[in-house]
Amino acid sequence: MQVSCPIELTPGHKSDHAKEGEDVWVRRVLGVADGDKVSLMSLSVTQATLMINGRIERVTINTHRARALLSWMKVKFEQLGLFGSVAVIANHSLNAVILQMKDDKHPNEACRDRLSVFGGTRQASEDPIDACIRELYEEIRDPVIVDQIVAQLANQGEFHLAGIQWPGEYVCHMNVAQAESNKQFEHWVEAIMKPDALSESNPAVLRNEILMEALQQERHDRGSRFIASHNSIIEIALGLAHA
Repeated sequence: MQVSCPIELTPGHKSDHAKEGEDVWVRRVLGVADGDKVSLMSLSVTQATLMINGRIERVTINTHRARALLSWMKVKFEQLGLFGSVAVIANHSLNAVILQMKDDKHPNEACRDRLSVFGGTRQASEDPIDACIRELYEEIRDPVIVDQIVAQLANQGEFHLAGIQWPGEYVCHMNVAQAESNKQFEHWVEAIMKPDALSESNPAVLRNEILMEALQQERHDRGSRFIASHNSIIEIALGLAHA
């Protein structure tokens, strides 16, 4: 297990009945002083990597402390929106994908006019596949088409990805909906490319050389074509990169 994402250690909320902030215990478990400026950078079952007053330090921890810290990090990820669950919608030949193009209404200006797969933030307590299915029904307005896409969903596991347009990393659960045939995929394209077929953003279909060109451009200029490392998700889904 390796979980990565900078989380600044603050005292946290202090309720009226408590003697200290709800996150003070994290410093005790990690053995860091109260006055130091500390961020937890990553966590494994045996070690925590910290940024202490601008310096990287590694602290050995036991498995009990690692379990407690992992649980705490998941709560923080949920509060910060750092869990994602997405679906790559691909044709049977795995050389075309249906995507979203973020429009000028997106709250993060750095995401506007950038491509993304379908899906979004999930709660830490939410089943990853259920979250992905929920997002598909939210984002694609034709429930019959979503029924077909969901029927093809295959779980590809979790990946730790750079936020690009957001600081740090996030945990992304990735699924692939590979059409049974290219004919079925074209049926999905026809439905999703209709005006107002999506609840947000605009539909986009990338095929063959145009898809490869977009992925290559993103590798050389991160954030220029895709949001939140979604190019990496697509490459994994299409067998173009190793997880």
